[in-house]
Amino acid sequence: MNELLSRVFDELRNAWRFRWLGLLVAWCICLVGWMLVYSLPDVYKVESRVRIDTTSAIQPLVKDLTVMPDTAWQVELLIHTVLSTPNLETIARKTGLDIQATTPAAEQQLIERLRRQIKIANERSRINLYRISYSGSDAGMAQDIVQEVINIMTGMALGDDAEDTEQAIDFLTHKVADYRNRLDDIQARLTEFRKAHPELVEGRGGYLANLQTTRAVVAQMENKLKTLLKQQESLQEELESAGSTSHVIPPEQSSEVRSLDQRIARNQSELTQLLTRYTPQHPDVIRKQDIIENLRQQRSEAVARLRANPQRTSGTSSAAYGDLQRRLRDLDIEIDTLRSSIEQRTLQISVLEANSEKATGAESELDDLTREYETTKQQYETLRSRLNAAQLSQDVTALGTPLNFEIIDPPEIPNQASGPPRLLFMTVVLLAGLGAGGVFALFMSQIRPVFLTRRKLTEITGLPVLGAVSMAWNVRQRIQTRTNLAVFALAIGGLVAGFALAVWLIPIGVQVIPTTLRQQFL
Repeated sequence: MNELLSRVFDELRNAWRFRWLGLLVAWCICLVGWMLVYSLPDVYKVESRVRIDTTSAIQPLVKDLTVMPDTAWQVELLIHTVLSTPNLETIARKTGLDIQATTPAAEQQLIERLRRQIKIANERSRINLYRISYSGSDAGMAQDIVQEVINIMTGMALGDDAEDTEQAIDFLTHKVADYRNRLDDIQARLTEFRKAHPELVEGRGGYLANLQTTRAVVAQMENKLKTLLKQQESLQEELESAGSTSHVIPPEQSSEVRSLDQRIARNQSELTQLLTRYTPQHPDVIRKQDIIENLRQQRSEAVARLRANPQRTSGTSSAAYGDLQRRLRDLDIEIDTLRSSIEQRTLQISVLEANSEKATGAESELDDLTREYETTKQQYETLRSRLNAAQLSQDVTALGTPLNFEIIDPPEIPNQASGPPRLLFMTVVLLAGLGAGGVFALFMSQIRPVFLTRRKLTEITGLPVLGAVSMAWNVRQRIQTRTNLAVFALAIGGLVAGFALAVWLIPIGVQVIPTTLRQQFL
């Protein structure tokens, strides 16, 4: 560390020999730099404050009923749109700046300079207070530019978007009518389909489920029929053993044949009613005819059986015998009714099985139609809701613009320039001059070195130094050394005093120096 400090001090002592040249360089740089600072044009900053109000008394009342624009987004869009190229070209044209741009490249540079120098900043976000500023060498021009920015923002904020709203309403009206026509068409097709397939889609419980349910019911009926037949056989045995004398009953008068006759008559009546409503080819008519034909076949078989084995009745009359006969008749009627129900259900199963493939396709088509109807209806209702909201939004917008543009501080021509910061620049020039002078003295010491110590001489030559003779200063030489040091200090002080004088003369220098330079170079 000591060796490093020793080397540094050696270099400084070596550079001290050229202190006057370094001071001269510092003076030259400071004088030229201060002149350049004087020649810098004044910058005038024009500012204006505006308030963009995005609140409205009616908006909270219709918030959920209308489609209101996002006002915060509108303000951001407004600020970015002001600095677009077309608007900047308009500003340049109205303020006369476009005269300075004689080529497309110059015009592009002018637009970019305006985009950089026009500042729009949010000063207080809660109340939407914005500051618009522009800095330029011409105070009047700066005021005109800020005023044009305000004019463009005002025109955009107060711009009426009625045309866009009207186009949106026309579009929604057309779509609502289109979907209404679609809905009516699908509803008509759905109605016609249901009329054409009443037996396939009735109940909407599923064709396959209906078939399985019918089969289960028939199975239950057949089990019940077996139980009733056993009861009938038991009652017949009791009835035969109850009477001692008997006589033959004609087959036409037997309870079984009479029951079949009653069922045939009842089904014949139902067939007559069906023919008044349907054609003979209708499935219900065909099914009823099959039931009647089956009953007639059963009656023929019963008559033949009774003729071969005639029934006998007891010649004696008793309460027990009469009760058995009554119970047997009731049981016969119940059996006949159950058989009729089984036959109808069996025919229904046959029809369902025959039309299973057709019914499955019909159900699938019905599901598609129903799904299309529900989807179209939902879209129709959504479009109607949005159309109503758009119409209400148009009425609300007609009451007033959602953006209220208010100028708080209008742009005014400033009394004095806001820049450039000449005091700071002149201080930088002073420090730069002193630094440049020191660097120049150090540079001269490197190209014209001397040996100030024995160690340095030994390092350079590689030879041992046997001794050194010290300089013997007389009184006159000491006085001269002190005088030179004092003069150098005065020169440094003069440079600092020159800096103070240059700062004091800034108001005069900015008027004289630019004029003098223009006269010299023009």
